[in-house]
Amino acid sequence: MIKINNISNLIITKMDSLICLKYIKLLINYTINTKKFFDYKNNIYNNNFFLFNSWKNINNIYYKNEKNFHFYIRFIEKITNTPIIIISIGKNEKDLIFL
Repeated sequence: MIKINNISNLIITKMDSLICLKYIKLLINYTINTKKFFDYKNNIYNNNFFLFNSWKNINNIYYKNEKNFHFYIRFIEKITNTPIIIISIGKNEKDLIFL
């Protein structure tokens, strides 16, 4: 969809809601009637999802966040081959991280 719609940047929302989880599962591909969709690097992971550890706190300053937060963001950028420019970490207008 990124290539079809000529999307150049992404905005990630609801990052504050992921704090309550212990692990975050990110779907890599799925199969329907033996046909595989969105095959990331020929499914180098044995499962259809990639498992991330969650984080305990979120800060408005990007580099002050935990390494699990950074790893999750960078993985999404890598898998989509599209930079993330804004991260929403709350419901208020000032709860945005601009990268």
